[in-house]
Amino acid sequence: MIILLQPDDVVIALRLFQVCIFAQFHILAQLFDVESLRLDCPVQTVDAIQAKTARATLRRRCFLRLAKAVYERYERKLSEERAFDFNDMINKAALIVEGLPSGALGYAYVIVDEYQDVSVSRIRLLKAILGNTGAHLFCVGDDWQSIFRFAGSDVSLFTRFGEHFAHAAEMRIENTYRNSQELLDAMGRFVTMNPAQLPKKLKSAKHCDDPIVPISYNGKEDKPRALREAARSIYRETGGRAATVLLLGRTKYDETTVK
Repeated sequence: MIILLQPDDVVIALRLFQVCIFAQFHILAQLFDVESLRLDCPVQTVDAIQAKTARATLRRRCFLRLAKAVYERYERKLSEERAFDFNDMINKAALIVEGLPSGALGYAYVIVDEYQDVSVSRIRLLKAILGNTGAHLFCVGDDWQSIFRFAGSDVSLFTRFGEHFAHAAEMRIENTYRNSQELLDAMGRFVTMNPAQLPKKLKSAKHCDDPIVPISYNGKEDKPRALREAARSIYRETGGRAATVLLLGRTKYDETTVK
């Protein structure tokens, strides 16, 4: 595939390539093979891309054609360099374990932390280990903290745990000592707007009348002013005493706002 670009198209092309790489994460994490990217591929392999209109279907076909080319070149380069990426480590490990004699690993317990971030490929590895060892599986996670869908994670593997692992039992920890009850209530109302999340009632002995204080700003140029306003508000509330303020940003580019 040859793509001719004008200089002004370079940034757009880089963003498009980035999207193709994200698609590649999903392909490997969800255990699709190259053939699942055929233009006549079945709907169930492209649920996240399939659209309802003819125009969107054309966009899907065009994107899959490009994504397939990027995917195949990426895999060929890995093979030439005899290299592995993260998904390779998971998928090839599963293949190795599946080929081992029964009982070769000898584990009695398998513990998985941050289980809300698992993907289909990681479930395959887990099942291979359990099948080889007969071990007990213990998983810890919180579906409300599932944020890695872009990298192939699937929260339904958490919310439908019992469908993937038989004889499952659930134990809930709903008391928290980190945040106030008012903040938990506000967060719960927001998160449970997504019907895919499990409902839960978090409890805390801490209280705060105004746990969330919105401050608006007009465009990125106005963001430093909004941050200064927030800092002054905190300073006033502390009565002029020194206070430590933690700033959370969505991307590394947010760092430039405070410099």
